[in-house]
Amino acid sequence: MSIAGEVSRLLERVREAGDARRLARHVRFERPTLVFGSAPRSTLPPGWRVDDPLVTINASQVPAEALGLPLPTLTVLSVDTLGELDSNREAQRVLAGRGTQNLLVVSNPAEWVERSPKLQSLGYAATRLYRVTPRFRSRVVCAATGDDAGRGDAESVKVSNGVYAICQALALGAPEVVVAGFSLTSGGHAYNALGHKRLHVAPDARAFAALATRAPNVYAATDALAVELGLPAWRGR
Repeated sequence: MSIAGEVSRLLERVREAGDARRLARHVRFERPTLVFGSAPRSTLPPGWRVDDPLVTINASQVPAEALGLPLPTLTVLSVDTLGELDSNREAQRVLAGRGTQNLLVVSNPAEWVERSPKLQSLGYAATRLYRVTPRFRSRVVCAATGDDAGRGDAESVKVSNGVYAICQALALGAPEVVVAGFSLTSGGHAYNALGHKRLHVAPDARAFAALATRAPNVYAATDALAVELGLPAWRGR
């Protein structure tokens, strides 16, 4: 069964699916889809069409815009991005006044009640808003990678929201997913100068190894990134 098929079965039987059912009704990817992360010095796949679907993570739409990409089709936002750490405040600063077509927030209900006013105060606009729980995020990651790595310690167990975004794009039917703006080696984010250590490195590496086997339609944007992530390089249509 395809990853999209496995997630469709999840939507039918699990209580915490919540807004994911509505997301699946409104968003379907029928063309190659770019999942763009926030690693520094990222580049686009050769010959990429800017009208193809774009998935961003937290504030990664900012470097994506700098490369000429349009309003994201889908943005995956961790509720932690609305917190009070320096890195959170930087993400909030650059997201202020921007927007997305579809916003998917990963949050427990209580966290969302507490932090959703912050999102409103930023003036961040979304045509449609969806929320899924961390447990549902974990189920989608497991459907794609075979590993329940959606929750737990960020250093050793839990994959990044970037990996979740790849899995979610597959779940929404993307025939090919092309990955840009990811790294297993460099720290920091392209939208700030804080240079923070990159978390999730070991879990993400395991997830990419699993995707290379289980989802051969996931590609890296460049040859160099393909070597780093262990994915095939995108060669265009």
